[in-house]
Amino acid sequence: MSRLRGQGYDGASNMRVLVAVAKGNENIATFFTTASSVVNIIGASCKRCDALRQQQQKHIMKALEIDDLETRQGLNQEITLKRPCDTRWNSHYDTLLSINTMFHPVVKVLEWIVDDVNQDNLGEQIGY
Repeated sequence: MSRLRGQGYDGASNMRVLVAVAKGNENIATFFTTASSVVNIIGASCKRCDALRQQQQKHIMKALEIDDLETRQGLNQEITLKRPCDTRWNSHYDTLLSINTMFHPVVKVLEWIVDDVNQDNLGEQIGY
């Protein structure tokens, strides 16, 4: 018994290996980089976060109107986009889940951002 040793890991070093493998594969790296960029683009601005919250509320209200959303205590809480962390593979999964859960509102906000950028570029071209 005196020679027995125990080891415990938090998994961070294992996760770094998985992230390194994912970064080594161009398709996987592009996928996770894109997901992370979506979270960063929307989360970088209070205006964009508010727009996401508004779109999410509209989406929920529409789903409630057509009786396409289960309701009871604890369901349909406000959620946010989760940021990934390189040492926690589960955080990448949480990021994908949050984007998936809020997919339509996220798309609407990204479309709004593109339209806003296009309007700014148009204004610069016209001389505003």
